Amino acid sequence: MARYALIAFASVIALIIGVPFTGIVTPAFCQEPAAGEDGAQRGAAQYELLAREGFRLTKEQTASLEQALAKTPEDFDARARLMGFYFAAGLKSLGAEPTIEARRRHILWLIANHSDSPLLGTPEATLDARGHSLADPEGYQQAKKAWLEQTAKRDASAAVLGNAGHYFRLPDKALAMEFYARARKLEPGWVMMEGEVMAFAVVGIMDMNDNGFPGPADLSEASSDFAKSVRQQLESTQDAALLIVAAHHLSARGFMAQKMAEARTREKPPVDALDLAESLYKRAQVLVPCKPDCNYGLAEIYERRAMTATSADDKAALARARYEQLVVATAELPEDDPAYTRQLLDLARAGFDAGDLDRAEVLAKKLVALAPKMKQELAGTPSETDQQMKPDQRLRRMNMRWAVEQIWHHGHLLLGRVALRRGDIEAAKTDLLEAGRLEDGRNFSSSGPNMALAKELLEKGEKDTVLQYFELCRKFWTYRGASALDSWTAAVRKGEMPNFGANLFF
Repeated sequence: MARYALIAFASVIALIIGVPFTGIVTPAFCQEPAAGEDGAQRGAAQYELLAREGFRLTKEQTASLEQALAKTPEDFDARARLMGFYFAAGLKSLGAEPTIEARRRHILWLIANHSDSPLLGTPEATLDARGHSLADPEGYQQAKKAWLEQTAKRDASAAVLGNAGHYFRLPDKALAMEFYARARKLEPGWVMMEGEVMAFAVVGIMDMNDNGFPGPADLSEASSDFAKSVRQQLESTQDAALLIVAAHHLSARGFMAQKMAEARTREKPPVDALDLAESLYKRAQVLVPCKPDCNYGLAEIYERRAMTATSADDKAALARARYEQLVVATAELPEDDPAYTRQLLDLARAGFDAGDLDRAEVLAKKLVALAPKMKQELAGTPSETDQQMKPDQRLRRMNMRWAVEQIWHHGHLLLGRVALRRGDIEAAKTDLLEAGRLEDGRNFSSSGPNMALAKELLEKGEKDTVLQYFELCRKFWTYRGASALDSWTAAVRKGEMPNFGANLFF
């Protein structure tokens, strides 16, 4: 759900830069389908879905699609599927040389003929000079030349400039920054990508997986003169929107990339991503009224610091700091509106961590009570894939589908933990089992359920209830869940405490 959270984040930036969100030319995954009677051009989000359909193409289906495309080269749907095939399955089916040649051919055709196409804003539309089995040094240089020709035109549109920025955002951040800055002069919403690439430059993010997660930061890149100059730009700019976007990416993917690099090299980065993000948010607060966005951002920073803090006093101070920011950020939110359940759930969990048990309990009860109402609303609305739905309606529905089981699960876990703090073990046991009773559970199928209350009940000797909870979780935790639950079950039966790892924090 990261892309939908970022769309919501984009709407806040839109208010700061003073344009309506629906009018912004946004990054690839935010674009709505382009208008046109023949439907030839879709939005990049739709092209990403089509590309993923291509992951499953057979060698024979690919050959057939290529033959058809030769006759109708403007069939963007077919081209997206083919680009997906070559991106994900081509090496295994065809080998390296044919796959690399085909990827290069499709991307160069798009740049030459439709450089403003949203299809060029997808991961499948980039070429790398090195680093992996699909690397294509010659193709990278050819595409670079083609992009420089397109962007040199006087009438280069924001979409063309933004697509060029997307191509260079990892391998040549200086070029990407130039193109995003030019695109932003035409369409202010490109600040979303300008700030992102600046954050990547400061941290040294050089690669990204299909889900948008970075690899380990390259500390030599982060120590370069270019990275230092970008950091100086951020530390001196009066551009509040740019500060907020850069801070957001520094505290999320920047922090993640630095932690992976530290684990690998045992070296400290030249600049701490969280420290820099905190200073940028605070400067933005001085420049513009950026509540609640800056408060949410600061709360995330304090939460991440608390995860790595070793002192109990430090953890407690960071928990209080996070809670204070969220109290400000959510002060005007209605507590009975399903649209704000994510924010209120964060507030409730932060309140518990900060020791405000009464507030955490009140919010958790309200959230749990909202779940049946949300299910009823979801049952009476069309799927978010229905093209008749407006973007804000689609986003609301997707947020609700994510939130309904999150608030049920985490709401009951919070109530159980509050009950346990007050000595009511039976209520805590009941809430633990309720937390595991999910009708669908798709939002937990990968990361799995939270085990904080289970651990606390094990410490009280309540093994049977925790084992029942494991069995409930087995029904929906389908991705690697069986092995983890088997291991935890065996440990509990031996009288040992399982290593729950990250499931204590999810």
